[in-house]
Amino acid sequence: SSEMSTSGGKAVHSRTLTNVTSTDSGQYTCTVITVAGQDNRAVSVVVKVPPTTTIPPPVRATGLTELTVDVQTDKLGLVGDGEIIGTDVQFKPANESSWKTISATEYREVKIQNLSPNTTYEVRLVLSRPGVGGRGKPGPTATVSTLTHMPGGRTSRPVVPLPVH
Repeated sequence: SSEMSTSGGKAVHSRTLTNVTSTDSGQYTCTVITVAGQDNRAVSVVVKVPPTTTIPPPVRATGLTELTVDVQTDKLGLVGDGEIIGTDVQFKPANESSWKTISATEYREVKIQNLSPNTTYEVRLVLSRPGVGGRGKPGPTATVSTLTHMPGGRTSRPVVPLPVH
């Protein structure tokens, strides 16, 4: 969209570009033609793309009520621009619509705990970079189920510490 206004007695023209992608980055020329003459200015436009992943995060069931998510972005088919400054793990039961979020900025793995046993969950990552518009869209979803029983025949009974004598 275009806009014309005045500032300090001078005409100011601005143009807003919408729905731009990284392919719109490049050199542009702004040309002004008035009764007084003509002038050109080169402008460099850099379109920064918020980060996201192209593959689902690796998720494994590590307990009856626990899933462990690998959030190392170098393994996740990263696309977008800028340094990753935030990683959120979003999860929900597969049959529900509301996502819950755990911030995982400083970790290589995130444990999602207090889940229901023998339940299928969907897990995805949302990445952020510095600057305006730096939060990316959610990446692809991994689908995994919590365990129905513990390996080795263990049950879900709580471990009770023995008194120290």
